[in-house]
Amino acid sequence: MIIADLSGGLGNQMFQYACARSLSIDLSLPLKVIYGSSITQTVHNGYELKRVFGIDLDFASKNDINKSFGCLLSNNFFRKVLSKKPFNAFLTKKFIVEQSFQYSPIKHCDMAFIQGYWQSEKYFENNKLTILSDFCFQDSDDPFNSIMEKEIKSTNSVSVHIRRGDYLTNLKAKSIHGHCSLNYYLNAIAFLQSKIGDFRMFIFSDDPDWASDNLGSRFSNVTIVRHNSGEKSYNDMKLMSLCDHHIIANSTFSWWGAWLNPSSEKIVVAPKNWFVTDKISSEDLIPSSWILI
Repeated sequence: MIIADLSGGLGNQMFQYACARSLSIDLSLPLKVIYGSSITQTVHNGYELKRVFGIDLDFASKNDINKSFGCLLSNNFFRKVLSKKPFNAFLTKKFIVEQSFQYSPIKHCDMAFIQGYWQSEKYFENNKLTILSDFCFQDSDDPFNSIMEKEIKSTNSVSVHIRRGDYLTNLKAKSIHGHCSLNYYLNAIAFLQSKIGDFRMFIFSDDPDWASDNLGSRFSNVTIVRHNSGEKSYNDMKLMSLCDHHIIANSTFSWWGAWLNPSSEKIVVAPKNWFVTDKISSEDLIPSSWILI
């Protein structure tokens, strides 16, 4: 059995699921998940994989964890303690905790409880088609998004994601991620103009007024998408994935918006500095075909 500890917002949950799903396929083992074992579950919109993609996962019970991994791992407190240094020296081979953001292959085993972010396509690229199929958005009857889909498909479209929000107001997020500068977006737009000529930008942001003041005022062929928020926010990812090319933020949300576009012709521009600190490497996070600026 593979048990995955899911946490964070939609983008993080997708990475965690994709890693665990791929591992379960490779090992021909059933997959179960838990959600809500840490304080990060109070942010964003809670568990979203079923509501957004219709992925119907089995949730592991305490009895499931006890039987396969022992009573310590069934307890949120002890599991958290064991996942931290220096206590992770006492980890069993079955409890696999991500040690860094750099890709590290998960050793084959007959069962595993995995905990981490697993933010690299290297964890699931051998099962890419399955993951693409799993992450198929549920049909929506939202008239605004239906109109936007048609507009995106009718033109040479570029999605631009601007994340500010918690990257400015949350001290922890600010100290780790920071936010992409206006110069990053201007340079990324200029790069795409040099490669594909004219295009229409569809800008997705948690700060649409900033986007309007700083990009909408500089360029004429711009649509700022404002109508998706809260539990409807995932529609922005869906719309991003329909665009021809992408300028992403240092955010897993727009990472997936770009990755879910299956076109081999797409150009994806990503920020070179994904993190504020040099202590965390994003080397394995960005696919090799994407452009760093």
